[in-house]
Amino acid sequence: MRGILVSFLGADGIGKSTLVDFLAESLESEGVTVRRVSWRRLIGEPDTSWPVDGLQELWLEAFRTLVGRARSDSGPLSLPRDYAEWASGDGEAALARTELRGVGPAGPLASALVGLAGGVLLAGDAVEPALERGEVVLQETFPFKQVLKKLLVCRRIAGDDPAWSPLLDRMQAMAEDVFGGRLFQPDVGVLVDGPLDLAFRWRTAQSGHVGLLEDYRVAGDSGEAAYLRLQQETVEVFRRLAGQWDWLIHQVDGSGLEANLGRGRALVLGHPAFRRFLNPAPC
Repeated sequence: MRGILVSFLGADGIGKSTLVDFLAESLESEGVTVRRVSWRRLIGEPDTSWPVDGLQELWLEAFRTLVGRARSDSGPLSLPRDYAEWASGDGEAALARTELRGVGPAGPLASALVGLAGGVLLAGDAVEPALERGEVVLQETFPFKQVLKKLLVCRRIAGDDPAWSPLLDRMQAMAEDVFGGRLFQPDVGVLVDGPLDLAFRWRTAQSGHVGLLEDYRVAGDSGEAAYLRLQQETVEVFRRLAGQWDWLIHQVDGSGLEANLGRGRALVLGHPAFRRFLNPAPC
């Protein structure tokens, strides 16, 4: 029997990964084979055969294109060309702590296209084989998210420049169309929604700071207000698309971790597609 794909969208820090881990542990305790999938998770796996090696190279290239033109207080950035060097040097965390200047709109747009390529590879060569094996695939971040955030950063840098605005409109429409197609759309889609100030507190409690693409620091604007601005803009798109794509909406609040996780589990497992998977009709 073919497996089932459950994908999640939501603001950074809103609790998607926590919900995915809770669901996975719950299903595995009942003997269900679960595969947790995200671009970030896969590049950290010890097996670096295909598609992990390809995803690692694209992951690094996404950052190289994003900030390749940038300068820091010490001069022009110099990012590694080798993924192992990047990972061993904790390059992403270091970038998130760097005050960046001089990023033009071309870099974020190019990085969005690299993100699209990574999403295609993830869907075709990581998710699809797991589904063919009959596994439950929990995709903790639907890959459209990274593409959208980079397009929004590009808009922020370009402003009202007539050379960029129409192009970015077309690129976002294209991305929405591509990720709304059969290659990417899950059997069960879940938008994890909730107060963004709560998400900010949860995120900074986890790591002490927000990530490079969790506020507008690439466009020269960092901090809580910049985080809330970027997240609000992404969530508005997510809500619109969740309606178009017929996704579930899991509303989190301040009622506590256990209550939020319990509601999320019930929502996913109660979806008709998931009930059919767990209880297939007899032949």
